Amino acid sequence: MVFPYFSNPTVPLSCRLMSNASGIQEESLIPWKRSISSGIAGSDSRGRNLDFMVIGAPKSGTTSLHKYLAAHPALYLLPEKEVPYFTNPDYLALGWDWYVDKFFSEAPTDRLWGKTTPQYMSLIETPARIWGQMPKVKLIALVRNPVDCAYSWYKMMLRRKQEQRPFEQMLDGLMQSGRPGDGNDRPSLFIGEHGRMLEQYFKTFPARQLLVLFSEDLKRDPGAVLKRLLAFLEVDETFTPPNLGRCYHAGGTRQRIPVNEETLAQHPCFRLALKLLPHRSRKAIERRFLFWFMIWNIRPDSSDQQMPGKSRERLVQFYRDDVRLLKQLLNQPVPWPEFADA
Repeated sequence: MVFPYFSNPTVPLSCRLMSNASGIQEESLIPWKRSISSGIAGSDSRGRNLDFMVIGAPKSGTTSLHKYLAAHPALYLLPEKEVPYFTNPDYLALGWDWYVDKFFSEAPTDRLWGKTTPQYMSLIETPARIWGQMPKVKLIALVRNPVDCAYSWYKMMLRRKQEQRPFEQMLDGLMQSGRPGDGNDRPSLFIGEHGRMLEQYFKTFPARQLLVLFSEDLKRDPGAVLKRLLAFLEVDETFTPPNLGRCYHAGGTRQRIPVNEETLAQHPCFRLALKLLPHRSRKAIERRFLFWFMIWNIRPDSSDQQMPGKSRERLVQFYRDDVRLLKQLLNQPVPWPEFADA
């Protein structure tokens, strides 16, 4: 069963703030080997493109991967993590120079610049947009068993009070109709269609600029996965971050306190506290704090809160064709036993 991609995924507040590549020369794929001066980015870095991006997938462990990479002395990642440019119409209208000036003004110029934006594996038009601005960028995709992705997204919707139905009932409403239902069940399913989304990236970028990793491997052997990623970025792959193996942003259906980041951001006391900060850094601190609060405010579910077995079987069938496509794109098996015969 194949549905069109959702065009307006529901994302947290902290996340809301086609050419032919065959002619690219090998040496041009390594933009960081150009001569760049040390120091902090300023007007001389206006319009500098990113060297790498973690493009997703949503609900696949990208927060943990982001934290590991951010500790590397040769890399600079935007601290706020999910501040999309290519999926934000307002930012696109303002232009890439504006985005660099606003979000990378403190970035050391002698490091590789990168960012993590899981939404970039949500919209089918995103690969062409990225290619149009930065055709030499290296792209990293971290993908997870699509069945688990779908359930994790559903739990986020429950926590945010944007879904009330039991999971099986939500699936009934969608699958019996044979088309996407109304509301937040759409991204719950589409979020796991890694094959169809990555197919667009492989059509747009040379394969040597793409690295696809598995969340299950990152959890099982984070050191080996990180070493492979650092080798892909051509930086010191022997570096081991002190936080390696720590899990950030564990999913859950409940909040520690019944306040979401949107409500907190508008609270008079919070707005007053922000006014006490230097004006230049106020917005950046606000985004970082709200993202931290969103993660902290998730109360992890107990181990017995698992997806019903019947629902799991249905989703395995739903994603079977897409996983087969993913295997063909990567020319390798996936670490998901349920899809061994896909």
